[in-house]
Amino acid sequence: MVNRNKQAGMTALSLLLLALVVGFFLICLVKIGPVYLESMTVKSIVEQAAEEARNEELGKAEIHDRIAKKLLINTVSGMNMEDVEVRGIGEDMEIDANYEVRKPLLFNIDVVVKFEDLIVKVNPS
Repeated sequence: MVNRNKQAGMTALSLLLLALVVGFFLICLVKIGPVYLESMTVKSIVEQAAEEARNEELGKAEIHDRIAKKLLINTVSGMNMEDVEVRGIGEDMEIDANYEVRKPLLFNIDVVVKFEDLIVKVNPS
């Protein structure tokens, strides 16, 4: 015989707790997801600029201007052009586009997301 009292299922309190946890993760996904999608766009733009600089032998200012125009066209709002730095000369030129984004999460809690993998060599060896 099976005792029905031991097979009651979820209580209202545990259902509420589950809803709060799922809701918190959904809020995190909605707030932070677009930041990661935008970072993929930024990475693509920087890699395209490096490819164009390689093929057309562009200078630092021209590379910087092309990146700025592409960021504007793609409506990238999380990155400033002050975050983009073109270093080196000739064969040693690289584009450093590391940046961080601060987004409000809940009330006075912010999330800071750092993207530190956006250094692209113009002429990889």
